[in-house]
Amino acid sequence: MSWILNEVDKGELQFVKADKGGALCVVDRSFMKELESVKLNDTSQFICLGEDDPIPGVFDKLLDLWKSGEMEGHIDRNICYNVMGICDSGRPSTLSAFKPGIPFYYGLLKIHKLDVSDLKPGREIPLRLVNDLSQSPTARSDKYLNWKYLKPLQDEFCVDLVKDSTETLKWLEGVASSLDSGLSGFSWDFSSLYDNLTPDFVLEALTFAISELRFDWSASFIDWLLKLVDLSLKSCFGRHGNNWYLNKSGIATGGSLSVSLANIAVCYALRCAVYDSENVPDDLVAIKRFVDDVTGLWKGSEEDFAIWSNNVNSNLNRLGLSIKDNTLEPWDFHKPGDYTTFLDIKYTFIESGELLTDINIKSTDARVYLHYSSHHPRQTFPSIIYSQALRYQRIINDSIRLFRRLDELKECFLKSGYPHKLVVNILDDVVRRPRNLDYKQKDNSRPNEILWIQTYGPGTTPIRRLVKDANVMLQKCSVWKNDKKVIGVVSRRPNNLGDMILKRKRFALNDKLPGTKRCRPLLDSSRAKRKGRPCSTCPMMSETEKIRSSATGITFNLPGANCKTRNIIYCAECYLCNKQYIGKSSNKLQTRIVGHRSHVGYIDEDDIINESDEKTLAEHLLEAHNFESVDHFNSNYSFTVLEVSPKNLDQSEQRWANKLLTLRPFGLNKEKPGGVACSTSSMCRRALDLRIQLL
Repeated sequence: MSWILNEVDKGELQFVKADKGGALCVVDRSFMKELESVKLNDTSQFICLGEDDPIPGVFDKLLDLWKSGEMEGHIDRNICYNVMGICDSGRPSTLSAFKPGIPFYYGLLKIHKLDVSDLKPGREIPLRLVNDLSQSPTARSDKYLNWKYLKPLQDEFCVDLVKDSTETLKWLEGVASSLDSGLSGFSWDFSSLYDNLTPDFVLEALTFAISELRFDWSASFIDWLLKLVDLSLKSCFGRHGNNWYLNKSGIATGGSLSVSLANIAVCYALRCAVYDSENVPDDLVAIKRFVDDVTGLWKGSEEDFAIWSNNVNSNLNRLGLSIKDNTLEPWDFHKPGDYTTFLDIKYTFIESGELLTDINIKSTDARVYLHYSSHHPRQTFPSIIYSQALRYQRIINDSIRLFRRLDELKECFLKSGYPHKLVVNILDDVVRRPRNLDYKQKDNSRPNEILWIQTYGPGTTPIRRLVKDANVMLQKCSVWKNDKKVIGVVSRRPNNLGDMILKRKRFALNDKLPGTKRCRPLLDSSRAKRKGRPCSTCPMMSETEKIRSSATGITFNLPGANCKTRNIIYCAECYLCNKQYIGKSSNKLQTRIVGHRSHVGYIDEDDIINESDEKTLAEHLLEAHNFESVDHFNSNYSFTVLEVSPKNLDQSEQRWANKLLTLRPFGLNKEKPGGVACSTSSMCRRALDLRIQLL
């Protein structure tokens, strides 16, 4: 395992998730880089924007749109602040939660497109390129628009949509209840749906859906909403390596609006090509859809179906969409008695009209489950068996076929090390339960108790025991005597193997060696010639691949960065005494260093007494080393980026301060990052224990 992590850290080895199914593929990084580069350098699909960061310009446009929306009364003041961080003064908040991160492209291997015999080392595998827009400049705006407006609109407009296989089964059984003869089934999927949906067509479909269902929306509000969606669609850029890329055609697949907009656009296309067509055949019983996967029922002949399907193909082609890669290839049409595949279901209506369903297992599905020897909580393993068996029972409506499939499932679990008795007992319990297709009602009310959030690990049981004892004492108080629980424990999962080895972001943003480098590399170290204008902060970059805590001696791996990297957690280290300081910045590291440097020579006694970290580095030079010139600052500090674009700057700053033990007296931090850092006494004990272990 240490060798694997080391190879991943060096960038020699990369673990990539499969496009479907979640399998992990082990690939050579150079091979994966070549696949991603071929995709991104395809000028018919992507535009290379160069190294200039396009985020600030888009973010400014977005803020202007939200300000205009507030002025016109489309949104209130609280929403404007909570979503976009626009303060009463009209200026954006400086909190890190409102700062955009770095969207990036990463690849998923489409191993489901290959036969089992093709799954072997050296085989070239198709690649799906995904744009992670979770930290894009429009991410917060998109989430709000989708939750408030687009998702409800999609649910009303897309009457042909099913949300999962359970809803599909309920639809099929509803059809079967009124049948006395067999039906043929058909299915298709759209070819490269997201790549073929142009922003203009998506906006046309969205405008149509709004005009049909949202009579209470004013013209000015609709115009404001469409401008926000248009900005989101046309700013779906991402970074890969040192360059930024923009989708030339289609819409991005990784945004909050992607699924809702795709569903509305596909439903609109089908209404134009199928539902609202003048020649809708009587033989077409129904069509259902899950995004780009479509299935339907047909009661006529196969020849009539072929004529109708060709017409549908032609209509969709005029809208820029196509079914499969080859429009001449026939659709998946199955006569009564032959199974039609949709999602994870196989179904057929036999000649008598009876519905038969089976589970759909792809040939590339390895059917490997979490091994029983894994160090997961013990309750995890029975729940995996139970959930899989319940899925089989829900999908398969014939008892004989169910028993056969459960026997196959049992063998899969036994191969994964599960005890025979455990597997058999759970499968028998599931078989005795009645088949149920109803959804379980969820209680969405918030719990009244105070939540203690902990990471699952060795301390879980003692914490739960302490909380239980505390609840007993608190319930004796008149304030909480009627409450079932005063304090509740919530466990979040720790980092698993996938978190440690996937490293999507690192490989996407950083194809160079880890470490904080110069933004202007030296052309010739002997002559010290630089490319472009000299940078005053470049000589202060540490340029090391690992960082060592001066308090504990523990080393940590570093991401690739330079002095122009934004949204960072950084470490400043004094060359004279090796003490370290942890800071955060939503701006470039270069800009933050200039801020630290500006305080040199302007320190008085009040600043030294003050508990703020704003002038800490300048204070340390004066107080500890009696230096107060800018030259001394430049020559005695080195800077290292510890983390790039974390989800929460404040929490990450606190975590790194605890890892490196930088709170005084061990480091230079005077205040507790995030407000919840370890106390000085606990940090002393940790440092002493670690020093003893190292000695």
